[in-house]
Amino acid sequence: SRHMQKYVVESNDDLLARLPVPFRINCVLYKEWVSIGSPLKSTSIPAACFRQRVSSIRAARHDVAERMAAGVGSMQPLPPSIQPADERFVEKVMEYMEANMDNSELTIDDFAAAMALSRTVFYRKLKAITGLSPVDFVKDMRVKRAVQLIGRGGMTLSQIAFMTGFNDPKYFSKCFKRQMGMTPSDYKDRLENENRPAQ
Repeated sequence: SRHMQKYVVESNDDLLARLPVPFRINCVLYKEWVSIGSPLKSTSIPAACFRQRVSSIRAARHDVAERMAAGVGSMQPLPPSIQPADERFVEKVMEYMEANMDNSELTIDDFAAAMALSRTVFYRKLKAITGLSPVDFVKDMRVKRAVQLIGRGGMTLSQIAFMTGFNDPKYFSKCFKRQMGMTPSDYKDRLENENRPAQ
């Protein structure tokens, strides 16, 4: 039949121009016939023309897919956010740290037990959130408290060392310098010089 050389298409007159845009198309292939369903009027489109347009659409979609795939390599995930459960964990850690700031016998096992976690899980969780291991976290908090106390004044460095859980003043000075870039005495002298009235 003469009509067997054509695809019968039910659609808008500008259907072919709109094919790349997502819209409802029900396509049923049977040998040389393609029927695209739409509630609008019917038109007849030469098979060769239809095949060429479909081929162009497929090529365009393939090109877009390749460009998107190439761009994935430069994409980065969103920064991780602290969830409410993690916020509560941090609160509990800080509360426990405050209560044990001067406890020189504090162990990581004690810390983990207070958080109701195994030592391994506690290590991983604290490291993931703060970037510090439990040992380094405790030292960090103690040195920061020492900085606060030195700034307040009225106490000797030995007193401050014991108040922040350091039994050995030399070890206290070593940890302080590693974190602050200067010894406690140098830090104290710098503060006193900064606060001294100009002559």
